[in-house]
Amino acid sequence: EAVFKPKTNYTKGVIFIGDSITAGQGSSAYDAAKGGLWMNEPRQAMPLINDANVACFNFGTPTMPASSMNTNKATIFPKLLAGYPGITKWVARVHVGINDIRAGVSASSVNSNIAALCTYLRGLGIKVIVTTINRQGSAANDPSYVAHDAVITSANNSIRTNWATYADDLCDFDN
Repeated sequence: EAVFKPKTNYTKGVIFIGDSITAGQGSSAYDAAKGGLWMNEPRQAMPLINDANVACFNFGTPTMPASSMNTNKATIFPKLLAGYPGITKWVARVHVGINDIRAGVSASSVNSNIAALCTYLRGLGIKVIVTTINRQGSAANDPSYVAHDAVITSANNSIRTNWATYADDLCDFDN
């Protein structure tokens, strides 16, 4: 459900990288004119998809951990860039980490995976906006919420402290 083929006359490309939030599960926002992009984050994407020079690529994958994206990044992103040589300006919004935390990955490992993905993208010439990790659920509906919350806090503090070493900007969803 991740990618559509934009017209070839676009000069700018925006890549939304993330899990089910990015993928648009449960979203009713659909843009047929841009190839059928489901957007669960229209507050970010709607101004972009109305720009005739911008192609949006949704690399949202439900339940995707950052470690999986790192495993597959070398086959995905070079092909995307090569497939659209007319796009000369690229930016990626990287919004991953919650699925790693839910799987029991430590905050330091989550941050290492995020930094590795962002560093790789920057090496391809893509500007990167990294985000903090959203808090999801509550103690009432998730028995592991308290443990997850502590790891999210630690991971987000590290992202806030270190983002400039591996990204071009920070979007602090948690703050």
